[in-house]
Amino acid sequence: MRAIEPPGPGVRRCFSELWRHRPALRYYVRVYVRKRTQRTFLGYLWFVIPLLLPLIIGTLVFGSILGVHVGNIPYFLYYTVANGTWIFFLQTTYFSTRSLEISRRELRKLYVPRLALFSTAVTIGAITLIVYLVFAAGTAVYFLITKGTTYLQASASTLLVPVGLLMLVVLGWSWALWTAPLAPRARDVRRFTHYVLGWLLFFTPVIYPIAKVPSGLRWFVTINPITAPIEMVKHGVFGSASPNATALGLVAWAVSVIVSGVFGFRFFARQERRDMAFY
Repeated sequence: MRAIEPPGPGVRRCFSELWRHRPALRYYVRVYVRKRTQRTFLGYLWFVIPLLLPLIIGTLVFGSILGVHVGNIPYFLYYTVANGTWIFFLQTTYFSTRSLEISRRELRKLYVPRLALFSTAVTIGAITLIVYLVFAAGTAVYFLITKGTTYLQASASTLLVPVGLLMLVVLGWSWALWTAPLAPRARDVRRFTHYVLGWLLFFTPVIYPIAKVPSGLRWFVTINPITAPIEMVKHGVFGSASPNATALGLVAWAVSVIVSGVFGFRFFARQERRDMAFY
């Protein structure tokens, strides 16, 4: 006879339990995809439509009407890369917060490690990032045909792109460790998460390059833990953009991940055992 119960305290036991249930990862990846496409006429087009129209409107408003310039880089190409990176972080954090809520019905019927649901929440963000990469690649080809240059660069600094993306995933997960166990209990949690992430956009160099921030306020944008990874991605893609992943920005990211991640993981694991009766 084998007793099925949540893993005991300890990082090693939690991850060993996740490894034993690794087939569930594939299942929950499909769950997140169906979440976006089920009961729709357009199906997989809903991975494209909500991204393309805001991208065009954002370029028109910020690039044309407000006149935001990024050196010699076309604003549409800049905004595609920067906003795609931001949306990747936003959706990773938001759907990690909602991971237990989305699969609450399954959790009432069988035991699955909560980390399996939590870690696969990056699925929608990853698909969104791929769509933005396709947009950026198509735009670069257009500029290559019309202007003879892609405005992109390939060098050693390009290796910063996957590093920056990985840093965003880790940061999003470390924050969501606090909100995911609470989201099934109250909708306030996911709404509050979406609200906070919404205004954080304006303190992150996505719509504007960090060089446009007045020098007296640049430190405030730099200590935003999201800034350093996004600047690393932009620097890896364009080269001419200032990386500004200074010691201060990287320290801000590291402190946020360590503090929220370590204590958040303990909170997440403790709530997993306590919430078995709730589910």
